[in-house]
Amino acid sequence: MLNPRIFTLFVLVFPAFAQGAATLEEMWQHFRTTARNGDWVAAGQVMYQLDAEFSGDRLYEAPEFQKAYLPLRALVLMEQQRFNEAENGLLQFKQTEGVPQRQVAWARFSLARIAQADGRTDQALERFTAFANQHPELTEAQLAQWFIAELKLNTGNSRAAMDLHSKLSSEPSAPVHLREQARLRKIQIAVQNEDLAACLEYLDDLQLELSNFPERLQANFTALELQQFLRSQGQHKAALRASMQIKDYPLLLANFADYLASLRQNWTVQGTHWRRQAPIWGQHLQRRIELAENSFASYAQMEPYTFPWLMGRGLSFLESGYPWLADRLFEHLRRLSERPDSDASIGKHSADLLYLSILCRQEIRDWSLANERIENFYRKFADDPRLPDVRFAQARGASLQGMPDVAYVQLNHLIEDYPQHSERISWLWMRAQVEAELGKVDQSLASYDSIHRQYPEHRLIPYILLNAAELALARHYEREAHALLDALESRISSDHNLIPYSYWIRLQLHFLNPEAAAFNALRDQFLLQWSGHTLEPELLNLAGDRALQEGHWQQALSWYQQIHPENALAFEYALFQQVTIFRKTEQADRAWALLSEYSERAIQGEPQQRLQEAIFTLNRLSTAVSREQQWRQQLEQLIYHLGNQQAIDDFSPFLQAWRQSLEQDPELNFESWLKRTEIEAEANYNWSLWSRLQLFKHPYNPDSEASAAEAMLLRIHLNTPTEALDAQALFRIGAVLADQQFDEGIELLKSVVRHFPRSHWTPRALKALAEHRSSTPWQARRWWNQLEMHWTGTEEALWATLELAFIEANESDLNSAIDRLGKLIERRNAPAQLRAKAWYHRAEFLAQSGLPTEAIHHYQRLYTLFPQFTELCEKAYLASARLLFETGHNEAARKTLYEARSRLQLKPSIAQNIEDLQLEIQVQHEAN
Repeated sequence: MLNPRIFTLFVLVFPAFAQGAATLEEMWQHFRTTARNGDWVAAGQVMYQLDAEFSGDRLYEAPEFQKAYLPLRALVLMEQQRFNEAENGLLQFKQTEGVPQRQVAWARFSLARIAQADGRTDQALERFTAFANQHPELTEAQLAQWFIAELKLNTGNSRAAMDLHSKLSSEPSAPVHLREQARLRKIQIAVQNEDLAACLEYLDDLQLELSNFPERLQANFTALELQQFLRSQGQHKAALRASMQIKDYPLLLANFADYLASLRQNWTVQGTHWRRQAPIWGQHLQRRIELAENSFASYAQMEPYTFPWLMGRGLSFLESGYPWLADRLFEHLRRLSERPDSDASIGKHSADLLYLSILCRQEIRDWSLANERIENFYRKFADDPRLPDVRFAQARGASLQGMPDVAYVQLNHLIEDYPQHSERISWLWMRAQVEAELGKVDQSLASYDSIHRQYPEHRLIPYILLNAAELALARHYEREAHALLDALESRISSDHNLIPYSYWIRLQLHFLNPEAAAFNALRDQFLLQWSGHTLEPELLNLAGDRALQEGHWQQALSWYQQIHPENALAFEYALFQQVTIFRKTEQADRAWALLSEYSERAIQGEPQQRLQEAIFTLNRLSTAVSREQQWRQQLEQLIYHLGNQQAIDDFSPFLQAWRQSLEQDPELNFESWLKRTEIEAEANYNWSLWSRLQLFKHPYNPDSEASAAEAMLLRIHLNTPTEALDAQALFRIGAVLADQQFDEGIELLKSVVRHFPRSHWTPRALKALAEHRSSTPWQARRWWNQLEMHWTGTEEALWATLELAFIEANESDLNSAIDRLGKLIERRNAPAQLRAKAWYHRAEFLAQSGLPTEAIHHYQRLYTLFPQFTELCEKAYLASARLLFETGHNEAARKTLYEARSRLQLKPSIAQNIEDLQLEIQVQHEAN
């Protein structure tokens, strides 16, 4: 700009130009005012007049005037898209002596923008890069990085563009709005380029909070695009995460209107400052206002867009394994669609929504409601194009309910009624599967072949061929299975996700064949190409089995030992295969070490599917490796950790007696001691001790229908006079026989109560009688009452109090149940686990009585006082959060769920329930 003092100096130095200078000053002031007000048309007219009248004059050509005039002139020319003239002016301005560095930077940036606007991409890249390198201290350098990223995108280098935006989004010196725009932009580029890996990589960035309303609104559209792309790629969980970032649309619009108003006000107040002190950001801010105004005008017309957002979210819920949440959303939308005042674009989806809600109920396995909705569809939409889909869903439901014959008839009718339907191939595929369920395997394979011949190029054919190959493998039709896999692999690329599964079936086919070369080659190829695949643990086991089959012990071990414990089932199989090898090769110490470590993990609380088998084998091995005492100590730990009271009672007396015997005979192993004690008991007619020894040596196995233990118990009972048995033996034999539904067992338990009224085994017998399946409710109540009244102070009496509370609750006497549990909570001598259960169940009954606040208090007391009982605490956290949610305390519910995640190592099922509730809370929040 031309300083007034400088202009006065010009007049004094050049008096001959005083008359002309006054006219130049008036035009200069007029030009500057119109340009600063953004009136580019008027500014251009003044500029043309000024150039025409004063070009060549010494005052006009003077460096001081040109330094003020040229940048403003270039700005007007750029706004008029006269890029060549603007560029020439800026180049002249840069060469003017004494131009401040800040204005030089602006000129360089503007030259880069001119090249970009004029389509000179390479030159624009060069100029922006030079600007960023020459002025790294300026915040405008980050704006240059934005344009560099966009130019890279225009040249086809999307990866570089995403990387630059990713870097810019985490640059702390960049303005917040630019960082947020860059974060969204890299996601948009990834979606546009269908770059699945980048979309999954950037998914977390979408979930970060945004501070500016234009970016929040844009994030909705970005989330929708990302969700749709991820769904199309089968990434349903990721799609659901993207959909949860779609916010309340009307609220965003309202906030956006407020934001736009403040932006305009800010520009009105500080526009002059931006033009003078930070012209680059001033231009950028002005562009943002224009874009925001245009966006707001278009967004305001898009109210029905909320509907596809919600539809997409519902589909993501359904595909991600949350059918109940999807059902809630679809039903809500369906009610909206059926309202008389609903938008026409929404109302036309009523049949679609009812169909989707049928699928949801089928996924939940709520067949009653699913069938009710199917009938409702038939009544309301008899001529709807969705009708065939609903009929197919009905047939699918019949198959899932174990009625393949019904499904078969329904599918046949459907196929006959709609011979040209677009989904006919899916119906034929389903019929082939149902034929296999009906045992018509050859017919099913013929159906698969027919589908293949009818639709050779259909996108589902690879999956259908894989399905048929699995069926052929199950029937050991090796030639047919290989032919099906050949056809499959000829139709898909080598990187298709079905190729590993095709190879896996081939490996199993080769396993059936004694020729090892093909199996080994395919095995090695699989491990090379798909290391870390979910099938790898099963493949390693198969490789180990093949080596074992061929007698290559060491080779088999090397395969089994590669399986990681986190693959629980495959790892357990491999471990027991190793134990088998060690036992066959007389390496009992190695077998012992494996199983001992396995049982130690059980003590640490990790679930062990084959623990019983491990305990039995360890007992067999303990003598071979001379570790009877170590094994007994480990077994004692296991028994106490697993909390099996009967095992503790059985084991402890014999362990204690053996330890006492060791004082006289240190070399006496446990098995030898047991045998000697058994002989002495029989010789001395000590039938009670002898019976208990048999029970200990042959533990009861409830999973075996005709176990050796059951036979032994019957022999004990038949050969031993009842009167010769003490209370413990009577109780032990009676409890096992009663559990096997022998009437004699109940009688033996009653005899404990009758003949040993003061024995400490009597309360246990009463408890067993009350808990027995044959006891009617009134009988159970009688036994529990007897326990509570006559054995006060015993643990069994305390359990009786808990059970009586359950009985009262079942009889709808919740007040009595709550009072009874309150007294149990006050019993300080009660075991901690029992008191924890009392807190939990009292909370349940309070909730059922319509007292949610008191129930929440009880749940909170439980996980505060008894954190050691993780299973109860998990349930309490979940129930407490659920009640808080249902009573409208969403934020407190969220905090409770967060606390549960941070304090506890949650079981997968509980973690899933917590995740589900978090989703429900968010859905409810957004619905409101």
